[in-house]
Amino acid sequence: MKRLFGAWTRSSSSRLSVLGLVYACGFLVVLGHLMIVMVVDHEDWLVRSYRNRWAFRDVPTVRGALHDRMGRVVAKDEPVFELSCVYERFRLLHPVGAAVHGAILWSRLRGNEIRFGYREDSVGPQAAFDVLVAIPVGTLLGDSLGTKRERRVLAQAAVTVLSACSDRTHRRIRRDLRDALARDPSLPLSGSLPEVAPGTLHEQFAGILVRLRELDAALLRVAQARLPSSVDPSEVVGLLNYLDRFRVDCLDQRRTRRRLADGTLREGELLERLARPLLRELPFALAAALRVAADDQPGLRLEPSLRRNRVEGLPPTLRQLLGRVTALERNPGPPAYLQGRVDAAMSAGLDELVPDNLAPTVEYRRALRSQAERSYARVLRRRERRGTSGIESQLDEMLAGAPGLRLVERDARSREQVLWSSLQVAPGSDVALTIDLDLQRLLDAQCAAACALWQQRAAEDGLDPSRVDVGMALIDAISGDVLALGSAPNEIEGQLRLPAVLSWRGNGALGSIVKPFFALEQLTAARAGYPHHPFAEFEACSGTYRAAGGRTF
Repeated sequence: MKRLFGAWTRSSSSRLSVLGLVYACGFLVVLGHLMIVMVVDHEDWLVRSYRNRWAFRDVPTVRGALHDRMGRVVAKDEPVFELSCVYERFRLLHPVGAAVHGAILWSRLRGNEIRFGYREDSVGPQAAFDVLVAIPVGTLLGDSLGTKRERRVLAQAAVTVLSACSDRTHRRIRRDLRDALARDPSLPLSGSLPEVAPGTLHEQFAGILVRLRELDAALLRVAQARLPSSVDPSEVVGLLNYLDRFRVDCLDQRRTRRRLADGTLREGELLERLARPLLRELPFALAAALRVAADDQPGLRLEPSLRRNRVEGLPPTLRQLLGRVTALERNPGPPAYLQGRVDAAMSAGLDELVPDNLAPTVEYRRALRSQAERSYARVLRRRERRGTSGIESQLDEMLAGAPGLRLVERDARSREQVLWSSLQVAPGSDVALTIDLDLQRLLDAQCAAACALWQQRAAEDGLDPSRVDVGMALIDAISGDVLALGSAPNEIEGQLRLPAVLSWRGNGALGSIVKPFFALEQLTAARAGYPHHPFAEFEACSGTYRAAGGRTF
């Protein structure tokens, strides 16, 4: 070392030699690090690059339509709009969300946390705004309060609110705040913007809050209008109530949970980062207004969706026989239902979706395929529907179809650039029923008339008319097709009931409803030469039937 410093002091050439040696050592260190990154850790860094490069996008499917015997549509999917909320974007970009969370963070940093909310009360959005804009500029931009991250989050909330209430850009707001800090650190945020009076800020925020509450009222009216008569309209949850729930999930850092095969629960993504539905079937007028004013309500997402629609004037019995179609996340069905649909779709198309030459390593290709399965299951839960009763349930496998999945390449700013491969979407198959709508309407009318007649006679005989059930079936004697199924009454004590052709009250005796089916079997056996009793050998109907055990029906 002494010789080295001695050479440094002796001549310029010695100094240059020492500098060259230092630079050479530094170059060797950098070269060694690059060697480790590019050769030793090559696969790890390549996998990281691929993770940022690839993403999966879903392609929703259309459920098959139901037709009657003559090809007329009975039920089909129609396009609608779905309104959802990504709460993380709402609290960061919406002035009301920023005011609420900024005020909560400010109170927490001062040692007395107040959980401001979205309802109109003493700790509502207006109170949160008043607290936020009263923060001194010096305290906001100083370094004596909380951690660096907390100060940054608080400053971001303040800038979002001031920008929305003053119609100025975020950059200009930050510049104005720095100028105010230089003039007087004790100035409140409401008085730190030149040429903008504090009263103007309050008026602008009040207008933003009014528009949010008007949207809440409009969505509430739409949801209440679709409620069945048996449900109390006051039980409907509005937009502001949803936002309060999302606020709690955000503050408590709640995550999704998935139960593994061994029974354990695994936590996933933060709930505030997910698009959570608010209203699934938004009217077109309201959807158009939201689309036009999308910048006014950041965090709310409007997406195309589908609704199962039935033709107007559908006969009451057929309306009940068709059954219901429900979103999978509301009614997931048996535990194996979802996994069965994932396995059925992925078994044939997974190799095409993630080909062998796409991923750099076998391990990453396996991880990418596992991610594809999880993405597909999430698509099924969020977007797909299943028949939960009636014909929709019995024919669900044919009607459901299968959504698609696309593997896309993204650039450094997460913008989609190239579609590499896709799991093709498979729309549901249309199904033609044997029911004839005209005959169905006629049979329902006859059932209603017969039910009224027999209820009147029961009342005249001193019997309970509410115990009267009427059911009729109209069957093609040649083909055996069921052309119509009629039933009355369709409601019991205000509640829908299964049609009398499917259920019967009392001792279970179906009576004359089964006669057409016996007659059909008899005609088929006679025509085909199967063993049967001739019609002449049947006993005439006496109005009662004595079973083998002696019981009379």
